[in-house]
Amino acid sequence: MGFTKKERDQLIALLDKKVPKVTPCPLCGKTDWHIQNGLVRLVIQKGQTGISLGGRNLPCAVIVCGHCGNSLLINLITLGLLHPTEKKEEKEEEEEKEEEEEEEEEEEIKIEEEEEIEVEEKEGAK
Repeated sequence: MGFTKKERDQLIALLDKKVPKVTPCPLCGKTDWHIQNGLVRLVIQKGQTGISLGGRNLPCAVIVCGHCGNSLLINLITLGLLHPTEKKEEKEEEEEKEEEEEEEEEEEIKIEEEEEIEVEEKEGAK
């Protein structure tokens, strides 16, 4: 889903305030920047292996050079478009998901332990 007109106007206003001078693209030197209509979320991995789906992330606007395609990511919380209350809601969602994952892991361990006990009982009966 893309930015609403209000969100896009706020994004542009914040960028104009914090970055008043349009800088050239560091790759091609052009100043043909375009804001993509929507945000991306960079997932923060807990470790170096596996893939995390959901969890902590950085919501970013994408600004693309119209000449070479170089893309800049602007953190929307740091910029001020997203507010701490939204950040708090995201954190609460993340904590809730982590709790669910922990409960699932505990349930799997419990099932494995029960299966081990059943195997031991069968071997003891022989």
